[in-house]
Amino acid sequence: MTTTPRFYAELLENIRSIAISIQLPSPSNSTTKLDLDSPCLVNLHHDGQSTLLNLPGNVTPAAALALRICKPGEQTLCYRLPVSPPKSLSTETENYVPWTAMELNKEASTLFNCRACRAEVIPRGRIKTWKDLPSGNWEEMMDFWHCHKPDESHSHSHIDKTRYAPLQRGYVAESGTALVNLTYFLLAEADCSEAVEVSEPTTGEHDPHVLHCKSCKSILGVVDKKSSGDDSSGASRGWTLYKWALCDEKSKPFPMQCFLAAQLIDLAENNGTRRIIFTAQEVKLRVWVFSTDIRYISSDIGRVMRAVKVFWQTGAGDKGGLMGTEGFEEVAIHKHLLDGLQEVIERGDQTFGEWSIGMVERFERRPEVM
Repeated sequence: MTTTPRFYAELLENIRSIAISIQLPSPSNSTTKLDLDSPCLVNLHHDGQSTLLNLPGNVTPAAALALRICKPGEQTLCYRLPVSPPKSLSTETENYVPWTAMELNKEASTLFNCRACRAEVIPRGRIKTWKDLPSGNWEEMMDFWHCHKPDESHSHSHIDKTRYAPLQRGYVAESGTALVNLTYFLLAEADCSEAVEVSEPTTGEHDPHVLHCKSCKSILGVVDKKSSGDDSSGASRGWTLYKWALCDEKSKPFPMQCFLAAQLIDLAENNGTRRIIFTAQEVKLRVWVFSTDIRYISSDIGRVMRAVKVFWQTGAGDKGGLMGTEGFEEVAIHKHLLDGLQEVIERGDQTFGEWSIGMVERFERRPEVM
């Protein structure tokens, strides 16, 4: 049996309050008391022990009155504390991720290594130009435009196929130019070093060819195959290298979950997709993006975190409870990405009905990466 209290505190921006939940090691009694030591620090006294609980924001002096209420015999204490007005409005609302095309083009030359063993993956000077990839629904928009574009003759038989061929082909990585997405780089095979090797699919012919580091066998990315509609030969657009599998000379490696959070934010805010069934092979993970930007702290992490809050269930399921089964969009992702997402969200122990609650840490822009 644990002898230390567990707690969770979340900043509720919309209603200007902080919700706190404290799990005591034994029921509350006459020794149980909570003091507000500072606007962002609560001191919990219980059975002769004192525990400092940091808050994810500053509360008003009125919070001290709320903390005085402590009924005996309760093992879980819940409070909602009023938050002080912010000194200035935050402007950090962008879905920032490191290594944007703009940042990389400012560098004279950039070298990327395998984050696990530091083997060279993208040699210095190999990439001359970095370009942002269009949004995920770009190709769908191009298909729609091509089918419905103005046509003088109003006849599909008179379409200038040569003129519009580039739009139908989509994008392909060219040597010397890397295409930059939120979570990966797409570049030509020739621009990667010999430290990258390709492995054949192990489960099915439609599964991707995985890129490994020759030195440590870490997964670096996948070969990006064109769809059958793009190219009947199944040729490659290029090699996709995951940002979290790489590191540069200036910064520490970034965790996978921050890039996964960026993808969830993009789906929710740019595509309007908050209810998702992620699929990989036979595995399914049902996710509802509840909030794309929260700040919280718990006894497990010990510091204020900025995160995406999700409700989740394994399997496509039909036990959706309050959210039902309708309105979910299926999104296919690679198996190791699904495993990484599931590993992160399984760390939480909160539930909501038949749903589990998970947090996915998101990036915050810092001066050294601006």
